[in-house]
Amino acid sequence: MSRSSRRRHGRVLIGVAGLLTMQILAIGGGALVSALPASAATATAADCNQYGPVGCVEVQGSEWAPASIAAAHNLNVYNNGSNLSAVHGSDLWGSEWQCTEFATRWADAAWGDGGYKAWDAAGWNGSAQNMYDVAPHLRVPLTRIPNGDPRTPQFGDLLIFGENPGPGHVAVVLGVNRSTGKLTFIGQNQYAAPAVVSIPISSGNTVSTAGFDSSLWVRGWLHGPGATPPTAPVVTLGTRTQSTVSLSWNASNATSYTIKRNGVAVGTTSSLSFTDSNLQASTFFRYQVVAAGNNQSAVSSVAVASTLAAADPRIDANGDGKTDLAYIYPGAYIDTFVSNGDGTYTEPVQSLPGFDSTTGIWLTGDFSGNHRTDLAYVYPGGYIDTFVSNGDGTYTEHTDSMPGFDSAGGTWMVTDANGDGKADLTYIYPGAYIDTFVSNGDGTYTEHQQSLPGFDSAGGKWL
Repeated sequence: MSRSSRRRHGRVLIGVAGLLTMQILAIGGGALVSALPASAATATAADCNQYGPVGCVEVQGSEWAPASIAAAHNLNVYNNGSNLSAVHGSDLWGSEWQCTEFATRWADAAWGDGGYKAWDAAGWNGSAQNMYDVAPHLRVPLTRIPNGDPRTPQFGDLLIFGENPGPGHVAVVLGVNRSTGKLTFIGQNQYAAPAVVSIPISSGNTVSTAGFDSSLWVRGWLHGPGATPPTAPVVTLGTRTQSTVSLSWNASNATSYTIKRNGVAVGTTSSLSFTDSNLQASTFFRYQVVAAGNNQSAVSSVAVASTLAAADPRIDANGDGKTDLAYIYPGAYIDTFVSNGDGTYTEPVQSLPGFDSTTGIWLTGDFSGNHRTDLAYVYPGGYIDTFVSNGDGTYTEHTDSMPGFDSAGGTWMVTDANGDGKADLTYIYPGAYIDTFVSNGDGTYTEHQQSLPGFDSAGGKWL
């Protein structure tokens, strides 16, 4: 079969609008950086469809391919007109705008398999269906997966259609939707069908051409190395100090990890843990871990962590002038060791059933003005829990909600902002403002906000 005979036609299913709502997983690799072929028309997807004009761009590469690959390679889908055997020039990847030219471009961008000459060297006869036969002999071998195999087609796989007689067809898999039982692919030279088509796939991975082209059948799909992207890391918070936060995570298919604090990269590692250091005490931070591998990446969800409060010189839970100890246990209780004055302590335990005592920041101060040390807990969910000391090692809890308030972005400090002898809370937010919560003496606060326009409140350290 000569290269000028490569083709494929079809019927209709879904258009580009459907593509834009799909979730596409990135795959990586790539060798040659392709340039837009000189014969490409200037028409774009906005004024182009399966009916032409010839050479127009039916789908931009940036609309379907991973951004990192589309930025470096021409992965546009071009229109070949109604003559499925027509050739409108040639480039490094074969005859324009045949289905095989598009498939070869993708294989080169994704896996570095080279142009059509590299396929020729593997024994290719030029037809779409013969790509399935020679794939294991490419310089970067592709794995042949027969139709109906337990291995589900993945994004980026080359879907190979057989035909007898005829050259067959080839397209790129975009994904499988199990809820609809459809496999979606994107291809070139599919006149009368759009560039993006969905066809049936069974629960056992048997792919049918029903609704596309009854003269074709699916031989199978070609799976390239690195086609499986890294998994999104699942971050676990570890040890915290006044100036450090430790993180760990699990992930697969990744070779390196970039740690972002508040959206800014603060380190890269190949291990599964990281300690962020030189941090401000009593400050919340938002962390994400970006896993990278095979020229691909996956981002974790946001994990909120805080540094511990600066050490208070003393706690006097009962106001007798002797230093007591308070222990906050992750199991949601406060253990106060009230000094007996002779080096021994009386231990009252106060349980906090259902209370999350580990996610936020604990601060100490005399928030009630009764000369006893109280405890304040600032939670990322936008509230302050104040535990007013009863003087016997137990506490009365008061919750002050702050609906809509971002309590987890900045630095918290204990102050006496109005000099009334009651401890207040001051919150410095990276968005250049100071929020002061003046204690009402009963475990609640009155909020006062001062804006600092143009002031970099997050670049240094507050004392």
